Amino acid sequence: MVACLKDLDATKADRIDAVQQHNQDNECQHIDDIRALDEVHEQFARVADEPGDTGEVKTEIDRHLNGKGHGYG
Repeated sequence: MVACLKDLDATKADRIDAVQQHNQDNECQHIDDIRALDEVHEQFARVADEPGDTGEVKTEIDRHLNGKGHGYG
């Protein structure tokens, strides 16, 4: 698991990179603590709402939620 998925202080670029890496990892270990995962998703959503965002964060969030299970899609 990419460490900065749990790091709510990671930069926007770090978060995008973390989600991309997570999506590419066929052997990814899912976060066991669903509450922690929800907190990360909330943080991604807040970043996606930042003024000037071009949609790349939302795209990666969607891939994350729909690509690996986690009970979200």
